[in-house]
Amino acid sequence: MASTRKPREHSPRAARKATPLYKDASAPIPERVADVLRLMTVEEKIAQLYLRDPVASVAQPDKELKRFQRITLAPGKSQTLSFTLTDDDLALWDAEMNFLVEPGGFEILLGTSSEDLPLQATFQVPHTCPPG
Repeated sequence: MASTRKPREHSPRAARKATPLYKDASAPIPERVADVLRLMTVEEKIAQLYLRDPVASVAQPDKELKRFQRITLAPGKSQTLSFTLTDDDLALWDAEMNFLVEPGGFEILLGTSSEDLPLQATFQVPHTCPPG
C-alpha cells in the first residue's frame, strides 16, 4: 500500500542549527552528561501500594490498591516514602457476612503501576480480629 503522506517541505525552522544541550562540545563526557541532566525536567511519579491476601477464606482480588502518593523527583534522585495500613485495609467480608481480619499471610506490592511492582514484602496476621 502506497503512503498518502506528503513529502516534507523545506522550512526555515529545519534549516536552523540545533542548540546543543551541553555547554562545550570539547568538554569531557561526564561534564556533558551532567549538563544534560541539569537541563532535564523533574519527573512526577505516583508510588502505589497494593495488598494481596493469597489465602483468604472468600475470593479476593489478585491485588488491591490501598495507598498511593504522588511525588516529584529530579532526575537521578530518590525519596523515602511511608505508608500506613490499618485493620480496615486488611479486613474482608467473610462467608457469614462478618467484616474481620483473618489470620494468615499478606503480601505488600509497591511500584509505579499495577503492572510494575518491583518491591514486595510479606507479613503475618496471627489471629482473627474485628477491624477498628
